Amino acid sequence: MVAAVYGALAAIQDEVYTIDNAHWVVATPEAAARYQFRWVGNIDGQKRECQGRGTSTLVKRDRKWPHAHEHLSA
Repeated sequence: MVAAVYGALAAIQDEVYTIDNAHWVVATPEAAARYQFRWVGNIDGQKRECQGRGTSTLVKRDRKWPHAHEHLSA
């Protein structure tokens, strides 16, 4: 499944990805955000775009905040 996702993402050329209206809740060592996203790009020479909502969870480790989980809904 991971290979399929990366293959699909690799097909998008000239991608522009934006996040708006981010709302963060931080309770160290965890943080969560909900936001709206939009991307525009070219797939096989045709303009494509998608927008939706997302949530991300981060966990602080060694003074860094790597992603623990992300969910997107179009």
